[in-house]
Amino acid sequence: GIIGGIIGFVIATSSFEVTLLQNPSLGIQLLTILIGTALGVLLLGRFMKILFNSPEMHIWHHAYEMPESHRLGINFGLTLAIWDYIWKTAYMPHSGRDLRLGFEGIEEFPSNFVDQNLYGLKSVHTKKINAVRIFSCFIIRSHYRCCGFCTI
Repeated sequence: GIIGGIIGFVIATSSFEVTLLQNPSLGIQLLTILIGTALGVLLLGRFMKILFNSPEMHIWHHAYEMPESHRLGINFGLTLAIWDYIWKTAYMPHSGRDLRLGFEGIEEFPSNFVDQNLYGLKSVHTKKINAVRIFSCFIIRSHYRCCGFCTI
């Protein structure tokens, strides 16, 4: 919708030397912006969901239980979801509103920043921790507190 609105604004106000309307009234300008916005939503809406990530999609990255088909993690893209579609890690079966967040062994995981970062360097772990998911968050994506849903 935003892109369509910008295109409608450019057309309506003859910005950037784009002159498709000759001296339009304020009503025609507003109608042009409204039509541009509506067309942007209708034509680009589905494409934008594939290109850009949303909180509804990214929350699944923090799910306590990963789907069987994606045991190593899902939805790694913070801004661009297209990488998840390219690498086949995109997953969003429903809204995730009541989704349990975290990972196996979170109760034993250090709570402060320094110990969290040193945790991977320890040679012996007393409890089983899902190391692959921790590695994906901290190392691959430099993910520490990427959004309000992070639990690690």
